[in-house]
Amino acid sequence: MTDLAGRTFLVTGGNTGIGLATARGLVARGGRVHLACRSADRGQAAVAAITAATGSTWIWPTWLRSGPARRLSSPSASRCMS
Repeated sequence: MTDLAGRTFLVTGGNTGIGLATARGLVARGGRVHLACRSADRGQAAVAAITAATGSTWIWPTWLRSGPARRLSSPSASRCMS
């Protein structure tokens, strides 16, 4: 395994599934991880679980604000999305 000490990572969707496993693996290998989550409660639970599993405190929750999706107004952008 590669040592990741001194490297910083941003993991999105890190409170469940592949994101959680990725964050846990990065922290276990010495990486500093910012865990980007939409839910504060789920993010804190994930941080607590990763800290308990790895013994590392090099993980921080980062809250993402969700809002309404914006529609693309450019005709060329609209063609790319269809």
